[in-house]
Amino acid sequence: MNFSLVSDQEGLSRFLFHNKDFKESSGKIQWNRLMPMRGKKFNRLETSIFRTSTLKQDKEIWELGDDFAGLQRKPPKAIAVLQAEQIRNKQKLDVIPETSTHPLHAVIVNWPEAKDRQIEICKELKKEAKLRVR
Repeated sequence: MNFSLVSDQEGLSRFLFHNKDFKESSGKIQWNRLMPMRGKKFNRLETSIFRTSTLKQDKEIWELGDDFAGLQRKPPKAIAVLQAEQIRNKQKLDVIPETSTHPLHAVIVNWPEAKDRQIEICKELKKEAKLRVR
């Protein structure tokens, strides 16, 4: 994998740490789990995500989440899975590597400033995300 580019076909995972972040019965995540935050490093709106296409087994993805969980102080309960292309099809969003915390870390960028538009995009992405529960 070329770590300088995120291909459209790459699988991306957003770790979910609380039961309220998803509904197992419907197989859906809560849209607000995809909302961007203003990143300190570049002062831009971004959503943290991990590039998990290279991980061969579920076990490796959960281990990545557990390692990342050190920052969250609890292991992830579920994962929202999207492909980069699904993200790029929304507005002008992009997925770029941001490897300062982990070599597989990336961020969703180019979010609109308007909060109502961010919510609309998150609700669209929620419909496409696949839920995987631990």
